[in-house]
This record gives sequence, structure tokens and C-alpha cells, in this order.
Amino acid sequence: MASLVTGAAAEELEEIVVSGDRDLLSQDLMQTLSVKAADSMTQVSQNRTIGDWLAAEPGMSLNGQGGLLQSYSLRGMSRSRIRTEVDGVPIITDRAAGNSASFLPPSLVGAVNAQMGGTSSLFGSDAMGGVVSVQTRQFVQLNVEGAFQSMDNAAALTIGGAPRNDTSVGLTVRTADNATAADGTPLNTRYRQIAAVLQHERVWQSLKLRINGLFSQGKDIGKSSREYPGSASRYPQERHGVLKLELERSNQWLFRLYEHRQDWQTTTQAENPGLAINRYRSDTVGSLFYLTHSALGGLGRAGIEWVGRRGVSIRYQEQGAAGEIVVDSEPVSGKQDNLGFFFDQQWTQGFLDAGVGLRFDHIAQAARPGDTSHAVLSTNARLNWHVSEDATFFTRWATGFRAPTLSELYYRGVTPRGDIVGNAELDPEDSTTSELGLEVTRDRFNFSLAGYRTVIDNYIERFQKTATSRSYRNIGEGVIRGFEIRAVYEPTVRWTHGLSYGYQSGRDSASGAWLADLSPNTWRYDATWRPSRAVVRLDISYRERRSEFGSGEEPLDAVTLVNVAVSWPLSQQWEWGLTCTNCADQTFYGAADDRAALQPGRAIAVNFAWKP
Repeated sequence: MASLVTGAAAEELEEIVVSGDRDLLSQDLMQTLSVKAADSMTQVSQNRTIGDWLAAEPGMSLNGQGGLLQSYSLRGMSRSRIRTEVDGVPIITDRAAGNSASFLPPSLVGAVNAQMGGTSSLFGSDAMGGVVSVQTRQFVQLNVEGAFQSMDNAAALTIGGAPRNDTSVGLTVRTADNATAADGTPLNTRYRQIAAVLQHERVWQSLKLRINGLFSQGKDIGKSSREYPGSASRYPQERHGVLKLELERSNQWLFRLYEHRQDWQTTTQAENPGLAINRYRSDTVGSLFYLTHSALGGLGRAGIEWVGRRGVSIRYQEQGAAGEIVVDSEPVSGKQDNLGFFFDQQWTQGFLDAGVGLRFDHIAQAARPGDTSHAVLSTNARLNWHVSEDATFFTRWATGFRAPTLSELYYRGVTPRGDIVGNAELDPEDSTTSELGLEVTRDRFNFSLAGYRTVIDNYIERFQKTATSRSYRNIGEGVIRGFEIRAVYEPTVRWTHGLSYGYQSGRDSASGAWLADLSPNTWRYDATWRPSRAVVRLDISYRERRSEFGSGEEPLDAVTLVNVAVSWPLSQQWEWGLTCTNCADQTFYGAADDRAALQPGRAIAVNFAWKP
């Protein structure tokens, strides 16, 4: 079990892993692209969101302003360049911070799969930087879990169980007040949230029916920034509903129908206007069908996916000093359709594994005052060379693309990030990624090294247009380079040690300017000690100073963070835990975004779990 700190406190999760050998479309086929591995047992961080947890891995970092709606970056790709899924349902939003599953409490998460690198040949648009696939938690018996955190009087209660052998349900309620940074700076991090998940599965011989449901409602969500409390933003309400129906015949075919409905509201207090209100609604519906085969001397898959967005609406209002509405507009009202056809094939011959894939996408976007369409072909190729039983060299090559969002094209108004002016002339981004790496596994030792280079054409950059407004523009070409290295050693059954380092740089090829959203270079040491029945976890990370920064960013100072967690089963029914995050009480910014707020100071959390 992994002891994680949510926005409420440390939550005990049954399983959170980043898979290294999982095909995100089908478990039955072999790995298709590079997947970054992680050991969740050593994760100790301020896990208000999934982003906080992912940021502990090399090549991954926090992105955006922070708080409950924290987003993340994978290998310098962030926002809408990363496809995020919950139970196979794509989470698509026109939020400037990008796509994320931060509305799902970590206590209701069962697994997280992070597939890094260009994956558009499988998933289409928004998968330039990879895919974060979240699976909701499955409860097999009655669980009652509670937690309390000192920092912001945060509290959480989770109840889950299996009323039938084929059904699992879970409910989480959590609250938090405003926190403070280590230097006493107030942070706008308050929230109230209730969320529930449902899983149902029926099996008839080789045929499986799966139904997944998710509901989440957050209220009074504070949005902190460097300007708080002078310019205060919050989400009075944010609601998400996710439903998936899936029918699968083992090793033959899969058919999936899904819907994600979301609506939220933001309010931003400023001098002019007195209060800016944004109301957002969107309904994502879609279907996926594919067949597997063993033709052409290997394993393969071919399929079709449709993703439709209906009722996409952003309403913008301004209130005057007396509370009257002085501006009332709907800058974005539109829809989007993405139809994709994909094919993927993999072969194994002796000590070699090879594979290729391609996908054709047609995307149509329509909104006032116009419409656009794009046709894109994405490809990938990969090769694994097993030089011995212990060592494997691998190489990957893939193309990707991203169509601009409706808000990047058309939005005009005030957001928590300031005044935003869309650009209807934006072109889609496209990328080419190459990767080379080595993995060695021997007895109690594991070592991995991966280097990559990504070239992005028509990179969409958010820039400062005027003193008070921001907009978007295409730059000619951006190049991101980096590498990740990790070693894990288990000298005894009681001890595990891990050491990792991630390096990344990215520039505009023409001007030499640094790109935004890059991960800071970070060293990390983690250790797990298992004396008797207890589990003690230590996490120490050193983030190097980052003096180079992109548009809309600020420099980042170096910082060393120490986190400690202890869990102890008192009996077969009871377990308790104690977690200290930011134990050295460091003052630091979680991301380079020039609106990002300081992170909370030292926090002590206690939690319990009861399983009768």
C-alpha cells in the first residue's frame, strides 16, 4: 500500500503504479511504445492531485498555478499536449491549464499508467507528449479510511465496499481550509469535495461486460497565485460525470461507449472589472472499436475511434461595483469531431521485438465565428534488442500532433491567469520524437537509461501580448532534449533504495528562446524500510536552480525537499499511518508559471484504515 497525501491528508491506496509493460488500449497485446516505470511504494508527496504524485518521477513535473486543479508536464509537454483518460474515457477541456484528472481524489484511484513520448498513432490529437491513464479503485471488501492534516485543517473520509462479487462502490468526502507557505504567505487552497465511483463487471464465458461510473463535485475551490490575495480566484463549483460501457471478447475484439460531462465556474476578483465570471460546459461522447489478430507473423490490432464534443460553451460576465452585470458574452460556443482509424503490428523473432503503427485522423472544429478542419497521419516504429537475459536496448520513433483548442482559437475574456485573447489563425502542432535507451534487471538490481529528442513544428506558445493581456501564437520550431536515469537496489527483503535523475532542455530553433513547461532538472533518492510489520518511507529530492525560462514563466530557485511516511498494521482490521511532507519547511514554487503560487509549508498528517 502506498501512503499518499491528498489535499485532505495522507490516504492509503491499495495500488498505484506506473506500468512498464501495459498496452493502454488492450492488456492482451505487448507494449507498443515507451512507458515510464515508477515504484509507488516510495511515493511520499503532497498528493492533493494525481499531478503531485506523478511529479516525483524523472521527466515529469508540476505545471500551472497549483492547488486542487494542479496540472503536470511530461518531458516538456503539458496542457493539451497530454491525453488524460479515466477508465478509458478521454478527459478533454478548454481550461488553459490543460487536461487533467485532478478532480478525482487519489483515495479513489486504483492505478495510474503514464506512457511518455509521442503516442498519436494510438490516441490521436492531444497525445503528443504521452498519455496519463487513470483507473478508478476497485474495492473487494468494506473499507473505511479517514485522514487529518495539520497544515490546512484538511480532513477526508473514504468508504468503499463490494455489495456484490461483481460490483464495487466507493465514496470520498474531503475538505480543506486555506494553507500557508513556509514563510507565512497565505495560500488560496480551500475546497470542499464529494466524489463517488462505481464498477460492475459481468462475464459470460469469453465475453465481458464492464460498466464504470464516476461523479465528482467540488465547491469553493480556491485558486492561488502570486497575486493572492490582491487578485483572488476561485471555483464556486466544478462538477464531472464519467460513464463508460465496454464489451470485450478476450483476445478478439473490444467495443467501448463513453461520456464525460463537465461544468464549472470561476470567479476572479480584480480592480477592473470588479468581478470576472467564467462559466464552462462541455459534453464529450465517443466510441472505440478494434479487432486483434495474429496475421502477418505477429500480433496486431486495427480499429476506429470517434470522439465528439457537444455543447462546448464558455460564458463570460463582468460585474460592476454594485454587483450589476456590465458585460455578458459567450466567446466560445462550438463543437468538435475527431474520427480516427488506426493499425498497430508487433513481431517477436528470437532476441528482437519490433513493431510499427499508424493512424489517420480527421478533426473538424466549429465555433463562432468560423470552423476549421485538419487531416493528419501519425506513425510510430519501435525495436527492442534483448542482448542478454538481463539487458535490453530499445529505440522508439514516433510522430504526433495536436489541434488547437477552441479556447486558444476564440476565447476573449478574463481568467485566473489574466486577460486572454484567442488567435483564430493558429495551425495544429506536429512533432517527431526519437528515443534510445537501456534497461538492465539483475537479481536485486534494476537500472534504466533513456534519452530523447522531440522536434515540434508550429509550436503553440502562450505569450504576453500587452501589459495586461496574453494570447497564443505559432512559433516555427521547438526542440526538446533530455534524458532520464534510474537505479533501484534491494540489498535485503527489508530494504529498497532508489536513485534517479532527470535532465531536460528546450529552445525555439529560430530565436534560441527557451520553451515553457520544461521539467526542472531533479535528483531524487528514495528508500523503503520494512522492520517487522511496519513500513517506513523516505523521499529526498533536490531540484536544481532553473535560471532559463520560457514565455509566461519565472526563474526557479534550487530546493531540497524531504518527505517521510510510516504505516503500521495494528491488527488484521486496523492500520494507521503518519506522514510528514516538506519536513524541512522549505519555501518554494512548484512550477515556473509566472502566476504559480508558493507551495504549502511543513504538514503532518495522520490516517487510519479499517477493514472488518
